[in-house]
Amino acid sequence: MNPDTPPKANWSRARRMWRKVENVGFALVFLLVVLYFILQSNAVQNWLIGKTTAYLSKELHTRVEINHINIEFFDNVVLEGLYIQDLQGDTLIYAEKFSAGLNSNIFSLIWNKLEFNEISLTNARICLQREAGDANNNAQFLIDYFSSPPSTQPEKPSKPFLLKIQNFSLRDVVFTSDDRGNGQKMVFKVPFGNLKINKLDTGERIADIRSVDLRGFVFDFKDYPAPSSNTPEPDKTESIVPDTTAKKPFRFLVRQFSLEQAGFIM
Repeated sequence: MNPDTPPKANWSRARRMWRKVENVGFALVFLLVVLYFILQSNAVQNWLIGKTTAYLSKELHTRVEINHINIEFFDNVVLEGLYIQDLQGDTLIYAEKFSAGLNSNIFSLIWNKLEFNEISLTNARICLQREAGDANNNAQFLIDYFSSPPSTQPEKPSKPFLLKIQNFSLRDVVFTSDDRGNGQKMVFKVPFGNLKINKLDTGERIADIRSVDLRGFVFDFKDYPAPSSNTPEPDKTESIVPDTTAKKPFRFLVRQFSLEQAGFIM
């Protein structure tokens, strides 16, 4: 500040600068509000649903549907009527309502990291199946998609995807695992559940879970005759070569577990 400048002139200049800052701030807020209301219109939402489902269907090579999308202040996304098929055309995931609230910047996806303050599933059905003779279940293509390097650069190792969820809420969720090769079917019914996940690393295939709270949980186990296999037994006289392509199993670390009003059926 020039000492020769009168104080009144300095104050006038500072006031003009502050008004410019106010105008810029108001313009940014106004644009965000307008963009928010634009995203709430049916035409924009239908366009967004079409683009999203088309992209996911193309990337996953299966059918993906969403009935309604609601974006609340750019950090909370609500999907209604989420439906994903497996590669055989059967239902893999259906959720009447799926909501996710970001706790980190969306651009953190560039560094393969994402943090949510809450994810909730309401009236959801998840169906895993493994046919006789198959090494993996029908959800393996989703795991491979998020853990494998891009096909255009096979020589570059993939960076593991790190996911942190402060609260994972479940309301009326049924998880079914049908292993038809071994003749075993497991059904997990969760009327109410809450999980806190420290880290989900698809590269290291480990889930570090801080706490699990389940109420009204029911585990239904069914053992039925497995289909006979026509695959000939391997020659035991031949040398056994280890399968280096086999993936290590997914590991779960649970630090605290709470179970109330549960049931077991076999």
